[in-house]
Amino acid sequence: MIYEEYSIVQKAIHGDPESYNHLALMYNTYFYKVAFLYLKNEQDALDVVQESIYQGFVKIRSLRRPEYFVTWMNKIVINNALKFIKKKSCFEPYEEQVGQSSSQGITLDEKIDLYCALKKLKRKERDAIVLKYFYDKPIAEIALILKTPENSVKTILRRAKEHLRKILKEDYFEY
Repeated sequence: MIYEEYSIVQKAIHGDPESYNHLALMYNTYFYKVAFLYLKNEQDALDVVQESIYQGFVKIRSLRRPEYFVTWMNKIVINNALKFIKKKSCFEPYEEQVGQSSSQGITLDEKIDLYCALKKLKRKERDAIVLKYFYDKPIAEIALILKTPENSVKTILRRAKEHLRKILKEDYFEY
């Protein structure tokens, strides 16, 4: 985090709403991408981001280390996305969910297989894989988000990749 951003976060922590608004605008697209990855629906992702930004504003004074603002907000977005998923009683068919994402070079069938395989992983494994390989987060940041030691994150990632390999090799999924 550069000094200017650090200074803006400091001001927001000390109650400056304009500084927090600036941060929200600066990272809004990133938070949307995180929410969309979990929800696979544009409007739901926008709702989760809006709620998360509000919660961040209300709780900004509890942020102890300004350099971790994005990580802190990322955790709020992920938690709100997971809460939203739990509350939602019916889910879209996989074809609609996967058809909305825009990965290059991957067929629709491969996307469906990948999402089905990810869904079969444990929550921590799925979150670690998504953060590492969809968002290129470093191990240290994943450890902060998951509230897990770095070595444990490495183990979780290794096991998750093994599980994904096994699931994807089986070549059958229960739809």
